[in-house]
Amino acid sequence: MGYLRTRILALTSLAHYINDGCSIAYATIYPIFINRGYSYLDVSFVSASYLVTSAVSSIFMGRLGDIVKRPAMLLGSGIALWSLAILLLGLSIYSIGEWISTVLLYISALVGGVASSIYHPVGASILSSYFISDRGLALGINGAMGALGRTSYPLIITMLISITTAGLILLALVSLVSALAIFIAIGGLIQNRGRDPGEPFIAIPREVIPSIAILTSIAMARGILSQGVVTYLATFINQRLGISYGIEVGALTSLALAGSIVSQPFLGMLSDRLGRDRTMLITTLMGSLSIYGFLELYRYSIASYILLLLFGIFAFEAFTLLLSYVSDIVPQRYASTANSIVWGLGLTAGGSMGPIIVGLAASSISLEAGYA
Repeated sequence: MGYLRTRILALTSLAHYINDGCSIAYATIYPIFINRGYSYLDVSFVSASYLVTSAVSSIFMGRLGDIVKRPAMLLGSGIALWSLAILLLGLSIYSIGEWISTVLLYISALVGGVASSIYHPVGASILSSYFISDRGLALGINGAMGALGRTSYPLIITMLISITTAGLILLALVSLVSALAIFIAIGGLIQNRGRDPGEPFIAIPREVIPSIAILTSIAMARGILSQGVVTYLATFINQRLGISYGIEVGALTSLALAGSIVSQPFLGMLSDRLGRDRTMLITTLMGSLSIYGFLELYRYSIASYILLLLFGIFAFEAFTLLLSYVSDIVPQRYASTANSIVWGLGLTAGGSMGPIIVGLAASSISLEAGYA
């Protein structure tokens, strides 16, 4: 692997780590708000605001990623936006109990939604243009860093908030420094030819639209499952397992996400050899079975821990598998746009439905019913 490709993989992986870590921040802090009187539906609406904003924004960001000459600058801008979103989230926690807290929480969700819409379509496009024969492996390594972000941030966040309610300000600073590193290291790379003012946008070729539609449908189903589970996972651990909010809740939430750190590079290589479709079928079935097993056995600690780990192994590899598949079938000049459709309209829009479905069931029946 040449120096340029190594630098690109390293900096996009840093961006993926920050992006996915910040994304899980909301689900990690929801128990704080629920324990202070917020309902499941209140949390569902905040989560849906974040995910719907991300889904809508993703389409525009994907198109923008295809036409700007330096898409890595767009990537860095997304991480900088995350700095603002996490700062607002931290201020919301700091002021909890006052009316401004809810306002800050919603503004943070909207800013975070825009921030989260940038990485996956644009990052996958950048990687796919520099990694061809080893695309699945490259996206798997990169995806593992996103998984590491999702895994480590719940523990980091609960630790920081246990020390001070203003602890998230430190994470906001980390995001800002990371954005500056991306701007400096790869921001100047020219990937696209750019588009002249007034030049019409060329649509994705008609012959690949059916395949994109199928992938989008698959992504939507996976989004409903993964976000429905993850949004309330820390709350489930806090309330159903009887564990006080703190580092242990963060550690168990991290456990549920840790499996994908190792599984994403492996599944990326497997999909290069076995095929994307077969690998996706296996992971979809196993992800569903593991969460149903968890619901049946969560009262038994060892079994619940194993099933949470298995859920993480099979439920969070959409970046590696789905976006590798998109890059296989769509010409490179349309890659960001196609990625944004599958990720934004599929995974993220589906993800916005998951918390509402679980929240409605939890409010009227039980949290277990929402998961089922």
